[in-house]
Amino acid sequence: SRKRFKELSERAGSQSVDQTPPGRAPRYFDLDFGGKSPMIHLPVNDSLKKKIRDSFAGIMSEAMSSKLSDECPQAVVLQKKEYRAAAVMLCQQAFHREGEKPPPNSAARPDSYLPKAKSPFKDVTADGAQAGIAFCGMGQLFLRTNDSPQLSGLGEVICDCSAVSGFPVRQAFERLGAVASFRRGQGDAWELTAIDWRHGDKVVKPGEPGWEHAKFAWRCSLITHMTVVHHLVWTHWIVANALASSSRETLGPDHPVRRLLQIVTYNTYSINHNSALSLFPEAGMLHRMSCFHYEQLQG
Repeated sequence: SRKRFKELSERAGSQSVDQTPPGRAPRYFDLDFGGKSPMIHLPVNDSLKKKIRDSFAGIMSEAMSSKLSDECPQAVVLQKKEYRAAAVMLCQQAFHREGEKPPPNSAARPDSYLPKAKSPFKDVTADGAQAGIAFCGMGQLFLRTNDSPQLSGLGEVICDCSAVSGFPVRQAFERLGAVASFRRGQGDAWELTAIDWRHGDKVVKPGEPGWEHAKFAWRCSLITHMTVVHHLVWTHWIVANALASSSRETLGPDHPVRRLLQIVTYNTYSINHNSALSLFPEAGMLHRMSCFHYEQLQG
């Protein structure tokens, strides 16, 4: 991706203004949420390559959904903390790379295929790091005044990731959903005071049994809700899709607003189409990477 971005100026599509007359796209990829919410129509180019890829993706999706199920063999369920730590180490080993420097056009660490973090946390599990995630990271989307009866008197602000607590999860997973409370500490710094852990149905405070797990549950709830709802659905499929498609459908190629939007919506059709093929289907990447049944993701 970095290589393609660096060579963007050499691509034919970036050299001239899009002269396509205003009008609807040749065809659309429909995101059907099972009647639980309005259908989203993603414009798709009508090339033979796109049609062949769509057909192949459809065949693979049907094959995956027919062969895979939400059943979890008991042999792979992590029953102990030590087993979970071993699983983390196995994942780290899978991304380990031998060598002293990463390949060209890569931001990966020398010893890993994973990219470097732009602003890394030295210890993402530390109490102070949770405040950084909530107030300086993706948690900002979920901040509000503390009006929670369960967290009354434990801080002025909460980071509420409890919306996902009502969704059933697959076997061997625990239910998501947690609310973190913060109060002003010394030097006006925010301090984490407690977490309302929904699966455990209790409020956990620093130093109490289950504190580290409650923080883990809050982080998992935060990244899952943000990735699925705010990033994938709202940012890509609703906002970016509406901006790109409406400017193409209603404005002429020389209209100044369309020419401006061409810059910020460049390649949106392709990005959204790719995400729909890989993430949206049953047994797709999003379904398999999350703890939810497919019906819950559609909702």
